[in-house]
Amino acid sequence: MPKSKDPNKRLTPKQEGFAKDYLDLKNGTEAALKNYNTKSIKTARVISSQNLRRPNILKYLETNAHEAASRVVA
Repeated sequence: MPKSKDPNKRLTPKQEGFAKDYLDLKNGTEAALKNYNTKSIKTARVISSQNLRRPNILKYLETNAHEAASRVVA
């Protein structure tokens, strides 16, 4: 059975942490290293790439991008 591509699916705690850190750090590899159980940069790059293709994570990033931008400007 294929995985659901529902953009309204809840994020796991690791995915939410990744998304929040991605908005703050602007670096997917660093966000993956911070939130997933890996010290390998190669693995973190793969996790980041996979996460940035997930509809539910993309929806979270789109929804919260303005708030993140206001923290940078303010």
